[in-house]
Amino acid sequence: MKKNSYKPLYMLWGFLYVLTAVLGLLFPEAQGTAARVALAVIAAAFFLPPALILARAKKTGDRLHIWLIRWLCLASIGLTAALLCLNFMSARWSDAVGVGLQAALTIVSAPMVCSNFYVLPIFLWGALLMAAFQKK
Repeated sequence: MKKNSYKPLYMLWGFLYVLTAVLGLLFPEAQGTAARVALAVIAAAFFLPPALILARAKKTGDRLHIWLIRWLCLASIGLTAALLCLNFMSARWSDAVGVGLQAALTIVSAPMVCSNFYVLPIFLWGALLMAAFQKK
């Protein structure tokens, strides 16, 4: 394995994505303080691997990984905004459409739905995006 290999960080990030997606599907409305805190911590931990990838890429000048993090942030924020708007608009649509849109939102915005506290992951996506645009 190369010294500057990003593979373990991307694998950890992928694992945390799957974990947050599954937890978001299983516990869309967590009950109890301990469950809510645990889900929020897991959702926040989701952002640690990309932050480490970004820090390493900036240190080594690896533009590919900076570009990748930037576009993943933009895609997630954009798709989340679109799906949230569609979810609000679907209030008068059939239940099946609402359930489908909620499932799509859970998959696209896994850490947000997992956390049961939408503001924290949206803020962390934004912070990660701004960090990806900074020069140093």
